[in-house]
Amino acid sequence: MKIRKAPIGFSWKTFFFGLWPAIFRGSWKYALLMFLTMFPTLGLSTLIWSFIFNRLYLNSLLEDGFRLKIAERGSSVERISAYSRMNIALIADSE
Repeated sequence: MKIRKAPIGFSWKTFFFGLWPAIFRGSWKYALLMFLTMFPTLGLSTLIWSFIFNRLYLNSLLEDGFRLKIAERGSSVERISAYSRMNIALIADSE
């Protein structure tokens, strides 16, 4: 089973490094959208992307068939479901 870490909340990496986090995560669709919005807005769109990119990335992983395994202290399925605005199933920790 492939595992990917998907942070939640404000994306400080996107705030400081622009579209590079999307490129390194292999999220080409969002990297292209960031690239196309950065030039007309003179980089101001990076602030908006910082608020929404992690949610979009998490939702795209869930749509691609990934399932949730909580790794951070203080996180819960309900909190992540509310953040992603999706109903999320938790996988059992069988490893």
